[in-house]
Amino acid sequence: NTIVSNNRLVQPYTPYTWSGGIELHDNESIADSNLIVNCDPGVWVASDNQMGALALRNVVVSNNVMRDCARGVAFWSAGVIRDVVIEGNTISLKWRGDGADYTVSNDVYGVHMIWRGKTYPWTDAMAAGAPLHNINIVNNVFTGEDNVAEYDFFGGVGILATSFKGLSIRGNTFR
Repeated sequence: NTIVSNNRLVQPYTPYTWSGGIELHDNESIADSNLIVNCDPGVWVASDNQMGALALRNVVVSNNVMRDCARGVAFWSAGVIRDVVIEGNTISLKWRGDGADYTVSNDVYGVHMIWRGKTYPWTDAMAAGAPLHNINIVNNVFTGEDNVAEYDFFGGVGILATSFKGLSIRGNTFR
């Protein structure tokens, strides 16, 4: 298992690059009470590693502050992911691109359940197989861009949920 707790992860602001804050690839993993700034995403929940797809279960992402992140929590689902709790986080979203790179997502999400971009076509194939089971998104606060026009233009949403069996979204605040 992996526990990442009480850390400060601050990346300098740059136009869009892949720059995740924390990656959780192990069963029984926890990311708790961290400050994560200028990342995309703040936390990866990933059922993939250098060896390929793996099954992932019992992951908790709680009480983190994710500030100016393009995505808060993102699922990288190559294998089945089960029993995840995303609870008590404060996630402020900020699109970090320059508008010129359309090979990556221009969208902004508090919780992004599956990547559906052209650069990772295996996730499209996995989508029909519902690789996410028993996902709980509870008592989080999601806030968007200060520039509402930019946030809306780039498709910002609090939660993008696809490919799941057993999803509970409750008690969250969206501003």
